[in-house]
Amino acid sequence: MRNSLIIILIGLFALGCFGKNKNPEIEELDTLSEEQIILEDNHEDKIVKTKEVDNFYPIKQSISDIKAEMNELKSKIVEYESRMTAPTMNADFLKLIKIPQLKHEITLKNGTIIQGAIFSENVDRIIIQTQIGQLIIEKGEVVDIKEVAPPQAHIVFEGDAIEEIYPDYRIYKGMVRNDGLLRADFVRVIYNLWKEDTEPIGIDSAFVDGSLTKYASSVISDCSIEPGESASFKVKVIVPNQDIIRYTTRNVQWSKFE
Repeated sequence: MRNSLIIILIGLFALGCFGKNKNPEIEELDTLSEEQIILEDNHEDKIVKTKEVDNFYPIKQSISDIKAEMNELKSKIVEYESRMTAPTMNADFLKLIKIPQLKHEITLKNGTIIQGAIFSENVDRIIIQTQIGQLIIEKGEVVDIKEVAPPQAHIVFEGDAIEEIYPDYRIYKGMVRNDGLLRADFVRVIYNLWKEDTEPIGIDSAFVDGSLTKYASSVISDCSIEPGESASFKVKVIVPNQDIIRYTTRNVQWSKFE
């Protein structure tokens, strides 16, 4: 009996010590489990609620920010690819484009005028090459077909020149104008002095004071005249005897260079 009582007391003492020395981590885990998980029995559905906790690795960018950066990068790639594949239009490239020479002008019944070069024709229709491509025209719609002179420069004098007479030479000053459709290059004015029997006494020429032009050969000239523009000139002609001069003639020459 006494031995049994002693064993019971020892058991109660050990149980009390175990309850007081409970592991604090285990106790905290049990407490967290009770707060974290709450089960509510709604028929067959069970709703689990969890306590919010901070992320171990903090996220600096949201998913929407990442998507925005990806879209911006994609747009830059598309722009770069389009710039790499698009042809560059420069002067050398434009020279490779062949523009058909205007040779014919066709007037239609509705008043339309078509300019180009006739490529082929038969009894019923005409195929004409224009600057926008080939056009097929029914002959029944054609009123008139005429040839067109090719565009070119045309230099004319603007009135009479000023004549300055000196003992052994004469100076002529004036203006010329380009009434044509193309630029005139190396425009030169020529003066001739004649005797009464059409024998030449003196002849000389001078380039006009025109616009500055750089050609494909790297040659630079300042004696060109663009369409619709004017330029001045000054020609000095040496003559040994002023008394035998009976009349004066003049003309202008020019060239076309690329």
